[in-house]
Amino acid sequence: DDLLAADDAEGPEAQTLRREQAETLRRLLLGMAADDREIFVRFYYYRQTVREIASVMERNESTVKARLARGRARLRDKLTEEVDGYADL
Repeated sequence: DDLLAADDAEGPEAQTLRREQAETLRRLLLGMAADDREIFVRFYYYRQTVREIASVMERNESTVKARLARGRARLRDKLTEEVDGYADL
């Protein structure tokens, strides 16, 4: 939540947009498989390296890298679908 918190110096419209974006990202992350979500949180929130994640989760580094790449692609696709859906309104 701290990572996605709105900056108080922003105007109300920017704060609202940032909150909506944070909620969308949170919802999409919660929709991920538990292992993939854990990898994302460790990598992007806790700033752990691929090596650290692989060690803690007892996975191969190449597996962690592949899951990050696939997860980013899925998130990008889902976000694109949502943006396109809003454009249709």
